[in-house]
Amino acid sequence: MENQIPTSQEVRYHEPKRLPASAGINWIIGAIGLFKLNPWKWVGVLLAYMIVGFVVSIIDLLGINALSSLKSIAFGYVGSCLLGGAMYVANNTNNGKAFDVKDFFVVFLDKKMSFFILLLLQVLFSIAVSLLIIPLYFAGYWAMMIGVVLIVTVLLSIFLLTPALIVLDGLKPWEAIKANVKALMCNIPAMLVYVVGVVLYSFMSGVLGIMLGQWIIFIILLLFLPVSVVLLLAPYIAYRSIYPNGRVVKS
Repeated sequence: MENQIPTSQEVRYHEPKRLPASAGINWIIGAIGLFKLNPWKWVGVLLAYMIVGFVVSIIDLLGINALSSLKSIAFGYVGSCLLGGAMYVANNTNNGKAFDVKDFFVVFLDKKMSFFILLLLQVLFSIAVSLLIIPLYFAGYWAMMIGVVLIVTVLLSIFLLTPALIVLDGLKPWEAIKANVKALMCNIPAMLVYVVGVVLYSFMSGVLGIMLGQWIIFIILLLFLPVSVVLLLAPYIAYRSIYPNGRVVKS
């Protein structure tokens, strides 16, 4: 795979760029531009993943909790790996290379353990943050929504760039998290602008889903697929704008 890092004695790192608050909007605008290069292919890949998830969810109807939990873990892991693959595909298309669906599976070649560890860290951080704000869940609907926003904000702040850092720079999960936090600490205003966009999208999707029911949710998701792809690609644009030459200095 391309972009392997050198030995630990030789590794040097680029410092993250400081960007204005408007960069948060530019991440989304840049993601739209990247999406427009291959719109139907991006939508097709995301739709295929959703359909597989819908089919696999039939396991839940069996009422076997252990099997359902195993399904959730396995599907979450595959989704995490495919997100890493999306960063690889985004980088290729951004550099003028052809969109190749098989590149979505590049993580399974030599980064699968890194993404398994990354998934475990995400779950642990999610649980820790949820426990810290658990009183909000008993204080009414709006307090619960604030709690959800806080969870999303913290998780994005910790993990937003990590898939790209692991796939494109070859960093280990913990190294990627530290590089991600360092980058976003330099760009808190831009991060907040981006988070507001993600939260508004999630809130609108959730409210419409509650109002219209489960089957309509599927239709809504189809309508929101292009927006979902843009939000999927925005972390790559953020990574590339903060680390235009990558995190690792290539020798």
